[in-house]
Amino acid sequence: MESIYNAPASDIIASGSKREQLGKALSVIGCILQSGIIIGIVISILKMVSAFQEITLYGAGDSKVMAGMISSALVSTVLGGVVAFPGLLINILALSISSYGSPWLFRALIVSSIFWMLAFPIGTILGVILLVTVLKKRKIYLNGLTNVKKRGHP
Repeated sequence: MESIYNAPASDIIASGSKREQLGKALSVIGCILQSGIIIGIVISILKMVSAFQEITLYGAGDSKVMAGMISSALVSTVLGGVVAFPGLLINILALSISSYGSPWLFRALIVSSIFWMLAFPIGTILGVILLVTVLKKRKIYLNGLTNVKKRGHP
């Protein structure tokens, strides 16, 4: 027989799992969006390499041509940052409202925070905030990994 005292506790448990599901969904969306900064930096590096190879092959007769090639290479970094910035904010929101944690998310957020620290000045500040927040909650993230290892899984 259920008493009236069980109802509030069950509501708290249900809201906790809903909050965790929301945190998981926000974390996944945030990580997908944050991959934009990594993709943008990699594309930018590849374009810079091809620009310098072209300069090596054909010579750098005009500095305006070289500046144009370099600026076109940096556009991908800017676009990646524009896509990734909302993802960073979503992940910071997910970290603050939810206790969801998993090893993949811990690793993804560490990598993202390192890339954000390279985006001076605003990205550096937010990257440090993300890194500090993730490291403070590392027990939540790595707890799932230790439970898997205790059960005998690789």
